Amino acid sequence: MDDLLKIEEIKLIVLSIPNEHHYTYARAALLAGKHVVVEKPFTVTSEEANDLISIEKERNLVLAVYHNRRFDGDFLTVQSLLRENRLGNIVEYEAHYDRFRLVRKGNWKDVPGKGVGIVYDLGSHIIDQALVLFGMPHSVTGRQLNQRSIPPMENSDYFSITMHYPVGFRDRKLPLEVILKGSTLALGPPLRYCIKGDRGEFIKYGVDPQEDQLKAGLRPGQVGYGEEDPSLNGTLYTVPSDVDVSNVPSAKKDTIVTEHGNYLRFYESVAHAITSGDITQLSVRPEEARDVIRIIEAAATSFAESRTIVFQE
Repeated sequence: MDDLLKIEEIKLIVLSIPNEHHYTYARAALLAGKHVVVEKPFTVTSEEANDLISIEKERNLVLAVYHNRRFDGDFLTVQSLLRENRLGNIVEYEAHYDRFRLVRKGNWKDVPGKGVGIVYDLGSHIIDQALVLFGMPHSVTGRQLNQRSIPPMENSDYFSITMHYPVGFRDRKLPLEVILKGSTLALGPPLRYCIKGDRGEFIKYGVDPQEDQLKAGLRPGQVGYGEEDPSLNGTLYTVPSDVDVSNVPSAKKDTIVTEHGNYLRFYESVAHAITSGDITQLSVRPEEARDVIRIIEAAATSFAESRTIVFQE
């Protein structure tokens, strides 16, 4: 790494390494004057994240975190539905990142240490998505378990995190509960989203295809890349926005075609930010990725102390 940082022609360092080393390597790269992309999760602690953000600002560098799931087709579809107010006022948002796996893979993620476990691994994705949609919550309640009871026992394989947005918080007219779950014992069709509003509900199964497509050799821009199997299109149930609440009709049912995903958009934003010097071009700002870690920390404290954690304004 030291020799790499001395090469003047290298302007950008991309770090895809075990989570506990993100901070050390990113800090070294920033201090060497390099722009940095860090694999999610940003860091193990929010304190580490804040330090890297300070260096980024002092050195006028680009620091980005690879929250690629912002560019999943299903999440882009959810964003469109909420932007168009198709569901009315959202009161419950449930997102899952589930798998079925009866053994541990045996890689570094299964070794006890800092920043390991399903919340840092998979949970960081859907926490980030929820923050994009709704911002930081008023409070958080969390649980983390080892449901399979496979050693190392301290490495969780299940999580449930609820982010609370009460009436009046962020000008909310109705209370919102954001429920985020991840399991390694989910054998049936993988539920991705169940979103409820006062005028509609959206249900979506399946996982974005890009990761499997990339592993199979398909590349962004090639035919079929980022396109989901139509059988996984979501379903939207709605009533009219001006419905007579004393005489509600049967819900209208629509199939919602999943938008095309495109992870390349992340790196395009990094390139634009570097070449233009305008960090507002970044699709994922480090402060946003830092807030993901704040949620993870709060959820861990909530479980350890059996209480809901309230964030200070």
